[in-house]
Amino acid sequence: MAFNELSGYLDMIQFLERGNLLTVVALLRCPKLRSHATTLFVISLAISDLLFAAVNLPLTASRYVQEEWVLGATVCRLFPFFFYGNVAASLMNMVAITINSLKGQKSEGN
Repeated sequence: MAFNELSGYLDMIQFLERGNLLTVVALLRCPKLRSHATTLFVISLAISDLLFAAVNLPLTASRYVQEEWVLGATVCRLFPFFFYGNVAASLMNMVAITINSLKGQKSEGN
């Protein structure tokens, strides 16, 4: 594994962490946006993505770089819980955003 590939993974993880953290901070600092339900769903989605970048991506990158699982049996058993739990949380947030958006469009049409 080349150093450039590892560096690329670390850069991507930092980019995702900073971007999602910036999203959360920006949305929380704007009082006008905080009153919208959609904002809360987007904040929740950004936090879910932040956790994915902070927990799942480093573990996945480690497995890819090492070409085997070197983090022990306990982390190996916990990894699917974090990975699929995060996928479920992200999907639920996106569904909630969609339903909220459709609900808003329907009420505007009446």
